[in-house]
Formats: sequence, structure tokens, C-alpha cells
Amino acid sequence: MDILRDGGSCAAVACLGGDGEGGALLPGLADDQPVAVHCVTREALVLTIAAIDQAGGVPGDRVEHCAVADHMLAGELARRRLRVVTQPTLMALRGNDYRARVDPRDRTDLWPYARLLKAGVLVAPSSDALLTMPHVTSGDALCAFRVVGCR
Repeated sequence: MDILRDGGSCAAVACLGGDGEGGALLPGLADDQPVAVHCVTREALVLTIAAIDQAGGVPGDRVEHCAVADHMLAGELARRRLRVVTQPTLMALRGNDYRARVDPRDRTDLWPYARLLKAGVLVAPSSDALLTMPHVTSGDALCAFRVVGCR
């Protein structure tokens, strides 16, 4: 996988070639600028961890959303001290829709806020206010009991 850091502060895994050696592009990786990678699938998280490992992580690198992460991936994030900014209220508000669309093997690993905290991941909750409640604390009660909404 070829990695580039070009000074960007926001990043996305672009592609992985069919031979497994394709070009993942992470803007920001070339000049030691932290990156923020949006990961809404297990595969995106695995590729992101691999890309940051190859490029060499820097303080401030983070995963945005981290929508799917099992116990192993949570441990990998913690071990690398990668930060996560996630929106736990999205599961509370749209959980039924997510569960219907996600691979059945990933259903128990959706929006794993508590799991990330327990694993020792540096997690910051975010409201994603344009799409959810404007205040993080408004959704905390829903998330504390892993209430799933049908919106």
C-alpha cells in the first residue's frame, strides 16, 4: 500500500488495488501532519490502521466515526494510541436502519462507544449536529443503555 502525507488534516482511504498493493491515499501523511480518517466500515478501519502503521503515526492522528469495531480492533486502536471522535447518538437515532443495512456479522460491533472506552481508546463523543441532536449530552442517556431508535 502506498501512503502519502501532503499536509491535509482530513483524509480518506481511497482504494486498495486488487493485488493488495494498491494506492491508499491519506492526505497529510507525507509531512507529519495529523490525519482524520472517516471509517464507517470494518474494512475502512483495518485499512486505516495499516496505512497509519506503514506511514508512521503522529500525535493527533484520529479516526472519525469508528462505526464498526470489534474487541480486537478496539484493542489495536488503544495500542497505537489513536484517537477516535465518534457519534454515539447516531446508533440511538438511526440504529434500526444501520442494523438493516450492515453486514449481519457487524451488527454487534456498531458504534462501540463503551467498548472503545473500556479498551483504553482516547474517545471524544461528537454530536454530528447537522445530522443529530445538537448537544452531545442530549444523547448520552440514550447511549448509556444502548437504546436503538427507528428514525
